[in-house]
Amino acid sequence: MRPAALELAYQEAEQDPWAGRKQIAGVGGLDLAYVEVAGSEPPLLLV
Repeated sequence: MRPAALELAYQEAEQDPWAGRKQIAGVGGLDLAYVEVAGSEPPLLLV
């Protein structure tokens, strides 16, 4: 089992590629963050 600090660092490193591709869209007064998944047809968005 990993110590909590190592687990947090691992999770952040795993999410870095997603964070670099994150887009923000304003919809009805809300700011939505999403990531488009490449290679999917039709395009897949993770919100």
